[in-house]
Amino acid sequence: METPAKIETLIQTLNQIGANPADPGLALSFRESLEQLRQSLLAAPLNDPHPTLSMNLDSIGARSFIGARLFERVKDVISANQLAPQQAAAALQQFSSKINKFYDTIGQLDDAFTELGVEYTEIEPGENEIGISIPVEEGTKTLKDLSKKANNWHNSLSPFVELYSSDKEPIKLRVMSSSDWQFYLFSTPPVLLGISMCIRSVNQILADLIHSKELIAKLAKSGTSASALEAVRADTDGRLESQIRTLADDTVDTNYKENDAGRKNELKNALSQSLNFIAREIASGVTLEVRLIPPDPVKEAESEQESPDDNVDRIAHVEELRKIADEIHNNMEFPPLVFNSSEPLVLPGLEEDSM
Repeated sequence: METPAKIETLIQTLNQIGANPADPGLALSFRESLEQLRQSLLAAPLNDPHPTLSMNLDSIGARSFIGARLFERVKDVISANQLAPQQAAAALQQFSSKINKFYDTIGQLDDAFTELGVEYTEIEPGENEIGISIPVEEGTKTLKDLSKKANNWHNSLSPFVELYSSDKEPIKLRVMSSSDWQFYLFSTPPVLLGISMCIRSVNQILADLIHSKELIAKLAKSGTSASALEAVRADTDGRLESQIRTLADDTVDTNYKENDAGRKNELKNALSQSLNFIAREIASGVTLEVRLIPPDPVKEAESEQESPDDNVDRIAHVEELRKIADEIHNNMEFPPLVFNSSEPLVLPGLEEDSM
């Protein structure tokens, strides 16, 4: 791996500076080596992992050994010994041993999984994924609980298929994972775009609700009267349900293309219930991700038999998918919810069995 090699170069240069402190060329060489390491680690793809991958990296303590966080740790080691280059080299050598041990362990695991035929399921360009990660305390749930939760998620996502899919093909299960309950689903790009737009809106509604709760807590501490606080609480607690209902109505009004007023109203009710369910899941710690890996751009006809018109159509289709992929990525770029208030979050009641 190039990272250990770059760190080893830093160690060697620090030792050389310690032995020849008056050599300006060595100081320049050190700065250049440190900059090369910085650029390499800041460009690492794992600096911006998708949510469930981020959770997996955290669970094995990998974040401190990759990307930008690793560079910060290297800088900290050097800064703590900046007046004594050889001590910095010794400290960095000790830290490098930990890095190498971690990489060796990961390499051994990868080799073992390869030998056992365990495949790594990462989606390819042009493929998509809806990831749902549900935290579950070990030994507290049954298979019936798993079935119920999966059914609730299936039902909550079904209205999006009717709204955004031309062929109404149901969302399919790609793969399941253990530890937390993790479902990886796939559908058509328009369905994923619609889901991502609503998730972004729901997350913003929840963020606003949390902010309001924090303000109420501050009002309570400042001595605001109980009657005034109750009025504010009542308004805040009813806001989520009304805002989600508005979101559902607007989404259906914008995207429902059939001329069936009765079904349109039913779909508004179904989507409102779905979004309330999704809001409760997000608030309870469920991680959601929606990804469409952009397909590679089309440069020229794939074969001599392909007509110019076919090539133009294919280019247009790929560019449309790349545009949708960018929109989905932007929709899913929102900060995590942080709730530190003593005021409870009051979410709309929902009988999950009714979904």
